[in-house]
Amino acid sequence: MAVQDILNEREEKYGDFNALANAIQAFKSVYRASPSWKQMTAVQRESLEMEIVKNCRILYGDPMHEDSWIDKCGYAMLATEEFTKSRVKKEPMDPPMEPKHPIDLEDTPPKFLRDDSWTRDNG
Repeated sequence: MAVQDILNEREEKYGDFNALANAIQAFKSVYRASPSWKQMTAVQRESLEMEIVKNCRILYGDPMHEDSWIDKCGYAMLATEEFTKSRVKKEPMDPPMEPKHPIDLEDTPPKFLRDDSWTRDNG
């Protein structure tokens, strides 16, 4: 199947990508500005953001596409599983650090960033 065929098929299911992208980004900005956002774990945040994507696909595309509804449930389940893991391990669910750049997530930069042309200061 050609790429354009896939894009056409997705547009039928999920709606116009430009409209969808704008709606998703608008919702994400509202979520990220909420008072509780910084207290949430990375799993909770990602779960909510993926639900935004699924909600917008439903709202801007085919609301009868069952997979979008199933995915929404799955992301909510992943977030709730984190509570169970925390109770079992008796460890708190900490919010993620707030990196300014992906390199801040690791002690050693990824190989493609280890050349002299890139530093944290100019990246």
